[in-house]
Amino acid sequence: MEISIHNKTFLLSLFFILSFLVSQACHSVDRAALLHFKHNIISDPSKLLHSWSLSSDCCSSLGRRRV
Repeated sequence: MEISIHNKTFLLSLFFILSFLVSQACHSVDRAALLHFKHNIISDPSKLLHSWSLSSDCCSSLGRRRV
């Protein structure tokens, strides 16, 4: 059974889209490490740490960005 070029293109596109979505998610170990770091900070004059929580994405909270 031969797969048509349209099906191959669709499957390849789907793979790339899903790979991108999965890579955007915050890993639980990274989230836990950032929260541990947050709890050890004594002063936050810029008030950026208030948005850091277990439910927030590691890269979308204020004061953080993906490198």
